[in-house]
Amino acid sequence: MDDKKKVLESLIQRRDATKAKVSRIEGRLDSARQDLATVEADCKKKKLDPKDLENTIMKLETKFNQEAASLDKSIQKAEDSVTPFLEE
Repeated sequence: MDDKKKVLESLIQRRDATKAKVSRIEGRLDSARQDLATVEADCKKKKLDPKDLENTIMKLETKFNQEAASLDKSIQKAEDSVTPFLEE
């Protein structure tokens, strides 16, 4: 009888541990859902489609690269203009 009782107690402990794990996972899932809702709301406030963020990011990266190249050209031009006055 002791063996059966030990087996049953072990199974009950495993069941309870699994329930606790499921409860923690559910809590993390709820937190993730709330975070997602917050991010989606922030996107909508900024007039961005949360489902199209990848495309928006690509557009912004392209625009950044264009502007950085333009700034680089302007700086290079300014450096070239100043260089003759620095030569001795």
